[in-house]
Amino acid sequence: MPAMPGAYFSSHPGPPRFGSPACASGRHDPDLWTSDEPTGQRRAAAICLGCPHLEPCRQWAVTSAPYLDRAVYGGLTWKDRLRIRRERRERDQARREARRRTGRQSEARRRLLGKTPTTAERYAANPEPFKARASAYYQAHREAVLERKRERDRRRREAAASPAA
Repeated sequence: MPAMPGAYFSSHPGPPRFGSPACASGRHDPDLWTSDEPTGQRRAAAICLGCPHLEPCRQWAVTSAPYLDRAVYGGLTWKDRLRIRRERRERDQARREARRRTGRQSEARRRLLGKTPTTAERYAANPEPFKARASAYYQAHREAVLERKRERDRRRREAAASPAA
């Protein structure tokens, strides 16, 4: 059985072995996966798409394949792997930056990442749930709310009645 792609020119181990994937079955030219020609790389990628081990091989290729290994792994050329790594790096950097800027303000962080509308946007779209919550709270805590209002008014009257020093 021929070696996996990359074993010809790299001291880094190839992707994990999954039995006999199409690239190692002997039905195809092993040099196809290490071809410098774009057509050869496209053919190798097309063969990979029919493999039952595509996803684990692709995960290995993106996370563990040597940086300068130009072979096709998991249907991905080296340029595809570099693009995916760059996108992941940029996404992680944006997350870290959002976390740094907003601290524990989860709503602001989610808004920066484009994941959720703000509370004000949700209220503008449909204020009824917010009003219903406020009304339900008031009904459940009516006496306490009224007592706080009475206490506040009493303090204001006392402050207005006391002579200014």
